[in-house]
Amino acid sequence: MDKTSVTTKSKKRNSSDSTIDGFKITKDLELSEIHARLIEVEHEQTGAKIVHLQNDDVENVFCLSFRTLPESSNGVAHILEHTVLCGSKKYPVRDPFFSMGRRSLNTFMNAFTGPDFTCYPAASQVPNDFYNLLDVYLDAAFHPLLTKLSFLQEGHRLEFSNPDKTDSTLCFKGIVYNEMKGALNSPEIRLWNTVCESLFPDLIYRFESGGIPQEIPKLTYKELKEFHKQHYHPSRCVFYFYGNLPLESHLQFLNEKLFSEQWDRLPPLENIPTQESFSHPLHRTVAYPASEEADADDKVIVGLAWLTCPILKQREALALSVLDSVLMDNDASPLKYTLLKSGLCKQVESLFETDMSQLPYLIMFKGCQEDYIELLEEMVRETLRELIENGIPEEILNSAIHQLEFYRTEISGDKSPYGLSLFMRSILLKQHGGEVEDALQIHALIEQLKKDLVDKEFMRDLIERYLIHNPHYVRVTMLPDHELLMKEALEEQLVLKHIRSNLSKAQEERIVNRSKELSEFQDQDEGSEIEVLPKIRLCDVPKETVDYDLHSDTVDSLLVHRHEVFTNRIVYADLVFHLPNLSPEDFAYLHLMTTLMPELGCGDRNYRQNLLYTQEFLGDLSCHTSLHANAMDYESFIPTISIHGEALDRNASKMFSLMSDMVQEIDFSDLERIQEVISQLYTDLENSLSSNAMRYALVASSAGASPASYINSMSNGLEYFHFIRDLALNFDRLKAVLLHKFRELHQCIFYKTKPELVISCDKDQYDNLVKSRFHGLCDLTMQTQHNYTASVVVPPAISQGFPLNSSVAFNSLSMPTVSYAHPESPSLALLGQLMTNKILHTRVREQGGAYGVGASQNSTKGIFNFHSYRDPNLNDTVKAFYESIAFAIKGKIDEQALEEAKLEIIQELDTPISPGDRAAKAFSWTLAKQSKELRQQYRDQILNLTAEDLRKTAKTQLKPLLEKATFVSFADKAELLKEKSDIEKQLGKAITINET
Repeated sequence: MDKTSVTTKSKKRNSSDSTIDGFKITKDLELSEIHARLIEVEHEQTGAKIVHLQNDDVENVFCLSFRTLPESSNGVAHILEHTVLCGSKKYPVRDPFFSMGRRSLNTFMNAFTGPDFTCYPAASQVPNDFYNLLDVYLDAAFHPLLTKLSFLQEGHRLEFSNPDKTDSTLCFKGIVYNEMKGALNSPEIRLWNTVCESLFPDLIYRFESGGIPQEIPKLTYKELKEFHKQHYHPSRCVFYFYGNLPLESHLQFLNEKLFSEQWDRLPPLENIPTQESFSHPLHRTVAYPASEEADADDKVIVGLAWLTCPILKQREALALSVLDSVLMDNDASPLKYTLLKSGLCKQVESLFETDMSQLPYLIMFKGCQEDYIELLEEMVRETLRELIENGIPEEILNSAIHQLEFYRTEISGDKSPYGLSLFMRSILLKQHGGEVEDALQIHALIEQLKKDLVDKEFMRDLIERYLIHNPHYVRVTMLPDHELLMKEALEEQLVLKHIRSNLSKAQEERIVNRSKELSEFQDQDEGSEIEVLPKIRLCDVPKETVDYDLHSDTVDSLLVHRHEVFTNRIVYADLVFHLPNLSPEDFAYLHLMTTLMPELGCGDRNYRQNLLYTQEFLGDLSCHTSLHANAMDYESFIPTISIHGEALDRNASKMFSLMSDMVQEIDFSDLERIQEVISQLYTDLENSLSSNAMRYALVASSAGASPASYINSMSNGLEYFHFIRDLALNFDRLKAVLLHKFRELHQCIFYKTKPELVISCDKDQYDNLVKSRFHGLCDLTMQTQHNYTASVVVPPAISQGFPLNSSVAFNSLSMPTVSYAHPESPSLALLGQLMTNKILHTRVREQGGAYGVGASQNSTKGIFNFHSYRDPNLNDTVKAFYESIAFAIKGKIDEQALEEAKLEIIQELDTPISPGDRAAKAFSWTLAKQSKELRQQYRDQILNLTAEDLRKTAKTQLKPLLEKATFVSFADKAELLKEKSDIEKQLGKAITINET
């Protein structure tokens, strides 16, 4: 939210001004703490609910939200979410959702399916574009075509492996079907599904709303249409708006586009009933997919889960949220500390789900042994009993309340618009019958909470009632099974075999004909038909590049770079050190060191005291490295390490003193703590191999492109996982070398290079910080910084396959290209979007069934990349990658497709940056030599390129560079071996199958 932006305000109303054009105002409140005005409105004819958060943010957000209540795990709500976006009455094009993504300047477009809701959010900084998106979403939600072919494409279908050969293998296909196959590779998702199935045996939450592969094929087309008819109606929708566009404009638009039609007023869907309480706890044992090499002895995952209060008891829900923070916020929190120190698990996490009608609380243990599960369970109860008997220490309670205050104060959407984060926080509560303002208030809420907690019995009662003496509880034990996915695949084959045995010749031909019909439907060139969709014009695109003023001052001897911006009383700071000459191998140690530093003791505090101190006074304290590839030459780069802090301005002194302590007095002697964190890190990386597979594939395929990419693979790729695994399994043998390396790195970075401070805050905050000399940072005495000049030898790139216990693949093909400032860099960026839109989306997602696919030029790193994820195919996808380049060279690139690609690139360039991140972003541009003038030149080139320019670049850059392309896939081992030779023929080079 930018306080300097132009605001278009809704007019003020008096008490008699209670209706606007058929809408009745039901609430009008100032929410000064988030600098917004809450207005709630009801459409008199239909009873539709409209919620508007009026403020001065130019990034306007809307969201259409429906309660969607599944009756099985067939994924009907999820498949409907996909299918309504496949054409509508007013916009009968095949894929308006993806088409609008490239015909607008949206800053966000998506759709989400939750356990009891489905919502359709979008955002834009351009008013005309905002209403274009709203128009398309309204028609999609309320007048979708819901064609049979779209259902078959998005949901599920039967198809022969060779689509026109009835003697080939019968299989299930579908985008959601494959998406959920990939999702269920995650042990965490399987655990959560088992927890919900157990805690809610009588409610809709026992079902997986996204669908499970065994149940999805049971969904019929008729059931899909009936589900839409029942749930998607204006009477049963909450229309949410956020930003500086006035309420009157939104209501007028809704009247014109939606409410001008005759709609019946439907009653609200029935409330979700209360789950009857258990008389005794449940114990469940299930399997999860594990790698073949995994040692089963300490790979058991355990979940302990309780059903707590109803969502409408917000006073208790808030207190339970604070209790979760007290117990589990960090490794020093009382319960988490006890459990980790016991040695009975390697990692423990918690989840308090606050959006369901009744709120589950889960504690999840990883790295356990089956024999010790009951001991873990008793340890939880004993720790809770001790807290009841002795009370929660006041400083820990205050720390948890501080974290809640910080979370609600911060203007950040966590990689999505801030307005959407406010939607998720408040409208889901409203749909259960709660009040929006209860989820948005800060100080009134905190004061009430503090009053409640003065009574020591209040928290004791919660612990006893909802945790210790609560029989509505389940213990889930998850055992690793490296054959689980194979067993599930065999079960699927048996189902298909049964279906096949009962197919008549006519039915087989119907499957072939339907596959042909779907293929023809997907191959249709929409051509001029797509022009029915609204579009932002290139002449409406802002001509100026985004820029954030960065002022530099020298305060005493400290160089400070500041961006002045309203941050709602929060100070954001990065203490940045330029790195000396380091080897690529050093970066693995350095990355680990940055992970460890916030977790260790410093100053006069041990690690536990330091974590509690951080929780009490800071919103965040972290360290990270950045490489800052040179815009003129991606072979060179400026590496830095940053200590990042965020604090409410009243706690700024604590934040800067912590930074000083981390620089001068970090405790690397606590080997027990270091081993504990490395063990946790290894457990986390091992359990998230499938969810991180796409990132690992991208990093591995890019590693040979440049020195920076190679270093990135050492600190963020599979090499880093192997590095951590080796340390975790051989800590006693390697600890001396590790400790020596940490001390060496810390000494040469923090004692021999002069830091710079990068800060985002408002002017008054900054002036006060200058007067304080940044609370001691100016006293840091360092030598002058040295430029990084290390020579990095990049080993030859190797195409590789990595076996993954997964039913879908993650593929990446990368090649080195040109630097950001190169004249053809903008052409390569446009080619990536064009090839995605014209070839890859159809071939790999719609026809192949992959959940995602794309091509892109990483201009800062000088790498062109193809990727696909949750993809049932390997070689067919590689063929599509090559086909897209052939299209770029010889295919017809019409002006419409070119303009859409340009709009997509401009979207990326203009992605809003939250206030707290703007100074760091501007400083990064400076280090990478991406001046405003150079970024403006890049933008101008994007807008002025022609189809002929792109063909020339494809011919002179992409086609020749295919010889240098590196392919990496994470997939089932049998699939890798089966398709290896075909892929090698396509690539013209060998593929090595390695162990993961």
